[in-house]
Amino acid sequence: MLLSQMPLGSRAVVSESDLDESDASLLRAMGLGPNAEVRMCRLGEPCIVALPCGCDAGGCRIGLSRRIAERVYVRAMPV
Repeated sequence: MLLSQMPLGSRAVVSESDLDESDASLLRAMGLGPNAEVRMCRLGEPCIVALPCGCDAGGCRIGLSRRIAERVYVRAMPV
């Protein structure tokens, strides 16, 4: 499924992307690379996803344009 199609509040794991190397590299630098766990926080533009970071702050959130979110593929995680 596409990242942009995730239901609000759902969790998934990034499987791959169809991005140019520059965009893919930027997302990896922010922690949104293959096998990253994400939770959908806000639908639309920008869509906002949360990533766990292992710190006491509870993770970080990243806002993504629709163009980017429609080119990142995820696997749904069990509830």
